[in-house]
Amino acid sequence: MNLEYLMKDYTGFNLWANGELVKWLESTSAHLLEPPMQTGFSTLRETILHLWETDTFWLAVLQTTTFTKLPDCGTDEVFSGLIKKYTEFSTYVDSLNESAMGTYCKIDTPWIKDMRPVAEIIHHCMNHSTYHRGQMVIMAQSLGLQKAPNLDYNHYRSEHAKH
Repeated sequence: MNLEYLMKDYTGFNLWANGELVKWLESTSAHLLEPPMQTGFSTLRETILHLWETDTFWLAVLQTTTFTKLPDCGTDEVFSGLIKKYTEFSTYVDSLNESAMGTYCKIDTPWIKDMRPVAEIIHHCMNHSTYHRGQMVIMAQSLGLQKAPNLDYNHYRSEHAKH
């Protein structure tokens, strides 16, 4: 097992887990995404927007393209935009080989100026997504949404080993 395999597998897992989360959240009334809460972001919708926007930013860094701030949009667009971005992210990572993952990428933002390996940036994005998925499950459950999907990596591996 090598770095290329791990990064591609983990971005595939991330796409799957976010898809499962979105399916679960779509099963509820949209109004449950809006109540303010005492968390990092004040609503579920804002947390989803944060994930979509940060991964849009990091994918632009990786691809050396210009980051464009997301437009204000409704709940359906937020869900579809998030999944579309993770599909793009996964497709991008699938196009890389081990050598490309080890190359350094320039980061030049107001809050960080650095050079980091491509794989490290990918890993950061997937880890960031995992953190917020857990946060969103707890937020949704505190609002009364039940039967959260199993978003564990081992569950993903078991399910995908069957295919």
